[in-house]
Parts: sequence; structure tokens; C-alpha cells
Amino acid sequence: MPVFRLTEDLAFPPSELAEDDGLLAVGGDLSVDRLILAYSMGIFPWYSDGYPILWWSPDPRLILIPQELKVSRSLRQTIKKDIYTITMDKAFEQVISNCADIHRGEDDGTWITSEMMMALGMVRFGSLVSAARASSAEMSTGSGSHSNRPSTMR
Repeated sequence: MPVFRLTEDLAFPPSELAEDDGLLAVGGDLSVDRLILAYSMGIFPWYSDGYPILWWSPDPRLILIPQELKVSRSLRQTIKKDIYTITMDKAFEQVISNCADIHRGEDDGTWITSEMMMALGMVRFGSLVSAARASSAEMSTGSGSHSNRPSTMR
């Protein structure tokens, strides 16, 4: 299947047309409207500094529905120990920053570039229309002060 080149038009090809690895399109921008459209279609940007924006829509995708989550026995036991504090939207910027700092094996890059951090901030705090479109779930040990590097729950 072809990889589509995005223009200034606010549009994406159908996600069913993505390559086997999930690559769908290249180009475009990280405007609030484009990000919201992309995420609503199951498409997300993933690229490195100095390269064009790549848009992905792998199949299958993980969709976590909290009401349908099956909690294992070992996880239930860990929860009962009450050693973690879980919050929502208390440390959005810190979560994004921490995710950008995580190094995965030999890969020394991150998909959360400075441009992406700015775009996520705009989606989170940009306008009244886009407010609350981005959220974070934080997990920390101790009192939940988020001084102990909260992380996203994916």
C-alpha cells in the first residue's frame, strides 16, 4: 500500500490503508485540529527530530476500556498494599517530560520531540474548544506528590 503525503488540508486517508507496520502518511503539521482529528481516527504521530512527521495507525491497536479491565490476582494484591497513588491530570507536563526522557535499550531517541511537547501542551491548554482533550494518568509511590517521577499508565 502507498504511504500518503499530507498537504495543508486537514484530512487523513482511511487508517485501513496503512502499511503492514502501521505507517499511513508523512508530512502535515502538529496543529491542535490535526492532532485531534488524527487521534479520533486512531492515528498518531511518531517521528524523530530532523525528520518529517510520520503518522501511524497500526492494526491491531490497544484500546483500554476501564470497565472491561480484568485485574489479575497479583495486581489486586499489589493494589491492596496501598503503596501507589494514582491520579488523573495532576502532572501532565511532568508525565510527558518523563516519557521523553526514557531511553529504550540501544535506541537513544524519543518520539516526544520538543515540537511534539509543544503540540501536546497546545492540545492540553490551547483553547477552550481543545481543553481537556489530552489527559494523563499518573502513578507514584508515597504521598502522591509526583516528586518521584510519575509515569503514564498505557
